[in-house]
Amino acid sequence: MNYKLKIIKTESDYTLAQSQLTQFISEYENKKHNKEFLDEFELLSYLIDKYEKKKFDFGKVDFISAIKFQMEQLELTRKDLEPILGASSRVSEILSGKKSLTKSMIKRLHEHLFIPYEILMSEPASTRDNLAIDVSTYPLKEMLNRGIFEGYKTATATFKKNAEKLIHDYLSEFGQTPKVFCRSSVNSTHMRSVKEMNEINLQVWKCEVLKKAKNNKLVKTSFNKKCLSLDFMNEILKLSKFRNGPLLAQEELARNGIHLIYEPHFSKTYLDGAAMKGLDENPIIGITGRYDRLDNFWFVLMHELAHVWKHLDADRSDIFDDLESAENDDIEIEADSLALDALMDQDEWKNTVYPEIEDADDLAHFANRYSVDASIIAGRYRKESGDYRKFNRWIGSKRVRILFEK
Repeated sequence: MNYKLKIIKTESDYTLAQSQLTQFISEYENKKHNKEFLDEFELLSYLIDKYEKKKFDFGKVDFISAIKFQMEQLELTRKDLEPILGASSRVSEILSGKKSLTKSMIKRLHEHLFIPYEILMSEPASTRDNLAIDVSTYPLKEMLNRGIFEGYKTATATFKKNAEKLIHDYLSEFGQTPKVFCRSSVNSTHMRSVKEMNEINLQVWKCEVLKKAKNNKLVKTSFNKKCLSLDFMNEILKLSKFRNGPLLAQEELARNGIHLIYEPHFSKTYLDGAAMKGLDENPIIGITGRYDRLDNFWFVLMHELAHVWKHLDADRSDIFDDLESAENDDIEIEADSLALDALMDQDEWKNTVYPEIEDADDLAHFANRYSVDASIIAGRYRKESGDYRKFNRWIGSKRVRILFEK
């Protein structure tokens, strides 16, 4: 490089540095760069930033300010950020401080916008300074009962005095802001429910799932969607024939880089399960056990596994399901269909199996044929027929929670 990098002390130094930055950008766009080039580009950006902060008194720089500054310098639009941050709705959420950066976003921003990691990992000033939380809107009794606030078991006077900060710190630990989810951001958060889910309670549930996943050791720490298929789902389903099948499924998914987390739902969430991304960027399947039955567990697991396979991506990071609700869009229809296909072809069920089921012996026969627990056949029959009085003894009532809460 002809330009010698140095600390910028004068206006002429600043003008020369800006000129060199323009040249760097031109060379970068023409792909005329290597590691040395990128290091110098990053250092030059840093030197300019240091001078501008001193000259114009920008104050403490957070990642939002840094992104907007580099957008201006590189003449980028919000559309240009979509390959880095995701869909336009996600870009807006990031730049407005509604969403935090993920590890993959930080890496891409550093590589493409040359923003130092320490700035990208800083908390936006708007989040740091705004602790305004309506404590009364949080499920404090449930949170205290689950031991979420260390050192507090009941709502003592000290707890009430510190509740706002305790909630803020708790949410921040898991990359959440003290605000409810934005229901309009369907590209990032998807909900299936005919009832209105309490989004604050849902956010707390999500944090508890993220916490358990953080402490859950995966056998395979990297995840590749190529491992997922109907055959894979069928093999997981076959673990149902063992009494501790749900725990075996948890172990098998961990061997493939997927967290399976059991976390009871919070009130007014009407939640059966969810597919989401963990702090380690690996997929998480969260199951609430809202209905403590084996047939429900295995269908929810297959449904959420289908979401992980087909629908969890950079643009859609959270999917929450109330499976009592009818399918309300394409991704739910597909997930339901794949969950059923995991056992057998649906035409085979409709034309061969379902018409032959009359009593418990038939359940046992088909469970043996397909190498699954009889609860799966019984649950599917009850759903298909609409007769929920039949086969009550065969759906595995009260056999899930006891396994995960030992």
